[in-house]
Formats: sequence, structure tokens, C-alpha cells
Amino acid sequence: MFEDGKEGFIVPIRDPLAITVRLEQMADDPDLRRKMSDAAIERVKFLGGWNRYGEEYANLCHEIAEERAKILESK
Repeated sequence: MFEDGKEGFIVPIRDPLAITVRLEQMADDPDLRRKMSDAAIERVKFLGGWNRYGEEYANLCHEIAEERAKILESK
């Protein structure tokens, strides 16, 4: 959904040091913060807004669950 370093940062799960580093980077660099904020807003507009994204994600989850059920039934 987002590109690391463009609309935000992707950090490893449960890694407080990585989160701290990125938060400090954003706090120390207002130009980067503004650039990423603008890029994130454009990405959401491109996706059709959060509601549309949420609906599409929910549909994808349903499709995956249906396919998984079919596979399990065939075994």
C-alpha cells in the first residue's frame, strides 16, 4: 500500500529502536515530514480514499478465505 521512505516508513515489528530512529528522523526533518505527508495524501487519493481501500481489503480477505475453504474441502 505504501512505499517505504516515500509515504512513510516500514519498520520491523516489535523493534522499539527502529521505531525510535524513524520518529526522531521525522521530528528532526520538517521537509521530509511534509514530503511524506503530501505523498501519503496523494496515495490515499489514488486508492480512492480510506473507505474504498478498506472495502477492497475486506473483499480480498473474503476471497482468500473462500479459496482456502475450497482447498481444505478438496483434501
